[in-house]
Amino acid sequence: MVQEAEMLEEYRGGMNAFVHLSLPEEIQVAVEEAKHACQDCGRQYYSESIKDIESGIYIDQFMPADGHCFDCGSRNIKRAGDVDSFEALLSNYREGKDELLGFYEHIGLLVDFDLKKGYDDYSKLRDKIQFKIKH
Repeated sequence: MVQEAEMLEEYRGGMNAFVHLSLPEEIQVAVEEAKHACQDCGRQYYSESIKDIESGIYIDQFMPADGHCFDCGSRNIKRAGDVDSFEALLSNYREGKDELLGFYEHIGLLVDFDLKKGYDDYSKLRDKIQFKIKH
């Protein structure tokens, strides 16, 4: 993973920031289980609220009440999560995560963010990324 990150940084000056969203794996799996997607435009939705009181995580359900996609208006929204494939990706990521995060921390691009409220955290995350880019 780090080798690819080094190559990416050499390409056209690299990135402005590397964003790492911290979320417990069991919550990530629960999000994957609740994932739906519009089959016409790809917009993702979550059919259930996910909460873990102990870690202060509450991700609100995000589904159009009228069944129409927020982006394209389609009613073609279907379950999209694949827990088995997702768990394999998590396992692969876990193997190289510390080295990758260390690389981006070393070059000053790491933005580590504890996700607690899903889409409701967007403005806090945006502000943290903008601050990192400016400083």
